Amino acid sequence: TNPTQWRLVLPLLEELASGDRQQTPRSVFLVGDNKQSIYRFRRADPRLLPMAQQWLQKHLNGQTFTMDTSWRSAPAIIDLVNRLFQTAPLNQYISNFQPHQTHHKQLWGAVTLLPLVAKTARERQSATELRNPLTCPREQDEENRYLQEGLLVAKKIQTLVEQEVSIGQGKQARPLRYSDILILSRRRTHIQDYQAALRSLGIPYQAAGKGTLLETLEIQDMLALLKVILAPHTDLALAQVLKSPLFACSDQDLLLLAYASAGANWTEKLQLLAQQAQLSAPLLRAARLLPNWQALAQTLPVHDLLDTIYFQGEIIRRYLAAFPGHLHPRIRGNLQRFLELALEIDAGRYPSLMGFVNQLVEMGNTDQEAPDETEESSGQDRVRIMTIHGSKGLEAPVVFLVDCAAVELPGESYQPLVDWPAESKKPERFLLTGKDSISHSLRQRQEPDEQREAANLLYVAITRARQMLFISGTEPNRSSQDSVSWYQLLQQHIGHDGSIADSSPPLDQTKPDQTPAGNSLIALTNQAIPSQWQKPFQAQLTADIPLSPSTITNEAADTDSQVQTSDLFARQRGVAIHRALELLGQRPELTSEQLNLQLSGELDTESHTPWLQEAVQEAIALFNHPDYRFLFDHTCYLQAHNEIPISYKLDGRLVYGRIDRLVVTSDNVYVVDFKTQRSQANADISELAAPHLKQLDCYIQGIRQIWKNKTTVGLILFTQHRLHYRIEG
Repeated sequence: TNPTQWRLVLPLLEELASGDRQQTPRSVFLVGDNKQSIYRFRRADPRLLPMAQQWLQKHLNGQTFTMDTSWRSAPAIIDLVNRLFQTAPLNQYISNFQPHQTHHKQLWGAVTLLPLVAKTARERQSATELRNPLTCPREQDEENRYLQEGLLVAKKIQTLVEQEVSIGQGKQARPLRYSDILILSRRRTHIQDYQAALRSLGIPYQAAGKGTLLETLEIQDMLALLKVILAPHTDLALAQVLKSPLFACSDQDLLLLAYASAGANWTEKLQLLAQQAQLSAPLLRAARLLPNWQALAQTLPVHDLLDTIYFQGEIIRRYLAAFPGHLHPRIRGNLQRFLELALEIDAGRYPSLMGFVNQLVEMGNTDQEAPDETEESSGQDRVRIMTIHGSKGLEAPVVFLVDCAAVELPGESYQPLVDWPAESKKPERFLLTGKDSISHSLRQRQEPDEQREAANLLYVAITRARQMLFISGTEPNRSSQDSVSWYQLLQQHIGHDGSIADSSPPLDQTKPDQTPAGNSLIALTNQAIPSQWQKPFQAQLTADIPLSPSTITNEAADTDSQVQTSDLFARQRGVAIHRALELLGQRPELTSEQLNLQLSGELDTESHTPWLQEAVQEAIALFNHPDYRFLFDHTCYLQAHNEIPISYKLDGRLVYGRIDRLVVTSDNVYVVDFKTQRSQANADISELAAPHLKQLDCYIQGIRQIWKNKTTVGLILFTQHRLHYRIEG
């Protein structure tokens, strides 16, 4: 609550106190916690709570009830809170701190201090040597440090989920999921580095993007595109656009433009080389679309121009193809939000593209006006990442508190200063501070309030955790003798091995070395581990042990994944063909270029890679082959499914597998198993199929139990030479 809000509420309370409460019983209920006042930048003042408490006691016979027992956190978390805030220096800032208790006395928990990411040594150039900005990029050690911290956190998250660490207690115990994890940062500055680390390990995440729409990769690309349309000579912006999913140009494409002798800038080079037919398909596409959009910008309103670009450039589809599936809702929403801004900003009155871009830049420089990212739907299994301020009121079984080694140094920038005592009706002082001595003196007077706010922020961050809390940080570039980082404070209260806990976590005992922190835990109580936690967790889920068809046949695993096991190319090629056939089954109109673009995004490779183009052509040739029309033409079957899982009982055992393609006609059910390994054109088809017959027979037996009145036909289809081996069920 800030003073303005209190002055709005006070007349209501005074009216309540002046009435006859005997005839008209009325009551007021105020809830507050000084330790969680973290919005000082909005002029929130924790001193208002005790003043409101005194007012209610004096005028309404108010009673005070304190609650120092947590309904959320495990004893390990509460123990850390007590250690921190009962001792110096934090006990100076949170006055009258009462030791906390918890209702979950048997809930196991752990607090872990991850290793500090060290500062990398910078290779400095000699004092007499200047860096050539055209050939030598600026070194950015700091960003790399935060990326390394993010990778440390991401690997820990991956380990926790893979080891199926149990959360909850008793009958509510279950394996940890990504959605049970919350990453908190004091500032937004390095959140993109943590997101990049999560993406690199394939960990799904959801970011709370308050005021960060213009900072996202997809919107940065759109802004660069608008700059190219406005100023075609901006080579750096053009390079960003060409490299983006919009055109998906390769490094070789950019080098071709960079070293081309013709043309004064990249835009001119692009057009001249296009006339000579010396460009790749992505560059030719850019040479065709960009001039058209530059011409339309002279006549169309901003929204109509963007709408045309989205349609002709297939913006949304291309970006979805370039990002993993769990990011699709955010990508789609942000791109749509950017299009909406053309109508929302000043009611869409800007007649020129330049005015629109300038307004976006101005909004991006103002935190209060910067547009937000699209809200993602909840209920999905994703790690949440946000600022501590954004986490107020939230909780999670596992919390990672990152960037804890940063030291907040006092700033000298110009900022408004409002001095409004809690008991006053109006501010005593309101000014814009500068670097003069008076401003410096006033800021020093407010330093205790800032330190109290920092202590409150740490309290809020720690108490978001229900069972596990991890603390990480990077070695700061600057240090201060007067300031202590959170990492240093926490280090003083955590064990020598970097962890504290109140009991060992319940893990699958069949897997070795499964402590969440990777360190030995310090037992703070003598609690016994419940008997149900001493058994493998999977045994509680199902009594059946699934068998794959390859296990039943005692053959090697599927040739697609085992042939040339050491050759990643062979496996990627198999995945590409399978996926291309699946996409063609869904959208037969897809061209080879569209398939290349889609698969390059999914497989994290370049769309012009020869092996990928060859795999796509192989899939298209099989899809269009007249002998297999009955498998792919929707007019020839009743229903068809790709990558369909199947499970059934075989001799009392649960069999689980995945069928590449299942086609149901009026008389038959076709079970198709694609094989993508290389072979000679004149190879004996029966010899090629022999290793896979028992595996296919397992699929046929399962399908026969579902469609008992149809003939089940198994097909082992070799994609390279478009040959098949048929088994009648």
